[in-house]
Amino acid sequence: MMEERKIIAYLEENDHEIDRYTADKFNYHKALLKFVSFVSKIQEALQSRVIFETGYSIQDASFHSEMSLPDSALIPKKDSSAGIIFSNFGEMVTIINEENIKPDKLKIILDLFDNLEYVYIPFRYLEEGHSKKYPLLTWRTRYFNYI
Repeated sequence: MMEERKIIAYLEENDHEIDRYTADKFNYHKALLKFVSFVSKIQEALQSRVIFETGYSIQDASFHSEMSLPDSALIPKKDSSAGIIFSNFGEMVTIINEENIKPDKLKIILDLFDNLEYVYIPFRYLEEGHSKKYPLLTWRTRYFNYI
């Protein structure tokens, strides 16, 4: 995983004025194919199906796909959930409610990110800073939310 200053630099580097929804050279088809590969690999690794949303069901957003992790990957507790969001910018991914994921399952997920060359941005960085090009947007909204 990248160190903090590199994460912040990466967020800033991918922030441009051309389009609020996608990176300058974003290839939607390639991103979806990579996401489908990730879904296949994570289901195999976790030995469980995941629920996901992708394609045309996500519109007016700075991300192209999202998934909920199965209960078998989560620490058993009331109202536990966790998910992964796949950005339209810089191959970035983040995990929502990472603290709810079993440590061994989290390692599997992080290893898959590395194997498929995703750039993991821990969620804690997304609410702290904001886009310099779009000052009203946090990093979360800029890269991982509906706009």
